[in-house]
Amino acid sequence: MGRHDRIDELLRSAIASVLTFEIKDPRVKLATVTSVESAGDLRHARVLVSVLGSEEERSTCIEALRHA
Repeated sequence: MGRHDRIDELLRSAIASVLTFEIKDPRVKLATVTSVESAGDLRHARVLVSVLGSEEERSTCIEALRHA
């Protein structure tokens, strides 16, 4: 596992902790961070999430994450 992979895993863990312990919005509780893909220069990252529930609950959760 290279440096870039370790950074992605640390970001995934940190973001998951924030979602679990710091965000109080109940719409976000169904989300699980599955992976993080950061850019080579680490300026940007794509966070992939899995959301349980109906299509409406998923849409609501994603919208809440975008505004969190």
